[in-house]
Amino acid sequence: MSKDRRIKACPNADCDRNTNKYRYKSTDRYCTICGAELVFVCADCFKRISADDPHHIRCAYCEAKREDLKHNTAKRLEKIKSGVANTTKSGIDTVKKGAKSVAGKAEDIYGKIAHGDLISKHMPIKRSAKEGGVQQPEPDDPAEE
Repeated sequence: MSKDRRIKACPNADCDRNTNKYRYKSTDRYCTICGAELVFVCADCFKRISADDPHHIRCAYCEAKREDLKHNTAKRLEKIKSGVANTTKSGIDTVKKGAKSVAGKAEDIYGKIAHGDLISKHMPIKRSAKEGGVQQPEPDDPAEE
């Protein structure tokens, strides 16, 4: 058997427990301040509800509001999911286009370097003595000394 989750409150308008909206358990019978018999109230708006069903913890208005909120949240989630899917698809397309253009530029630059068209002071090209370049002296081997 499930736990009774309903709440009770003091119906006396002059009682401090009523003005502070103090919540009693469903098993409590009387107010601890004024001694009035407790009544079942809505968990959200604190209005009196019937004591028929132990699973009935909200009034009809608050229950409808809660269902609308759930429904609207589900609709918003679907919109967000579709937006993320569209954004992801367009993002992937953009990355593919960018990768193709970067690959094309890299091939162009590599071709220019291979043909000697693009020479930079940061990228010296080593040429052999036959091609007119200066031959680099080999480092001394400290083991031979």
